[in-house]
Amino acid sequence: MAQTQVNSATLIIGVTGSGKSSLAYTLAVYLHEVYKKVLYYYACDGGGYPAKVQEGIALGIIKVFRMRTRDLGDLGLAGDRRVPLLVHS
Repeated sequence: MAQTQVNSATLIIGVTGSGKSSLAYTLAVYLHEVYKKVLYYYACDGGGYPAKVQEGIALGIIKVFRMRTRDLGDLGLAGDRRVPLLVHS
């Protein structure tokens, strides 16, 4: 079977309660079932993680990174190389 490379960045925005986290969880399940890939979830709202995201973390199909949203003079965490430079694993 030919190796499939999945490189993509998807921005999901919407009002509170509109299903953004559920959509991300559904995408994570799909990526894992079809491509055996893990979804990298970057949060920038400063709040906690919704139940669906926590479930994905527990299953090992979602890896979560918190982005800094203030004072990015040093590029925050990305500048410290604490987040992956490549989206695929």
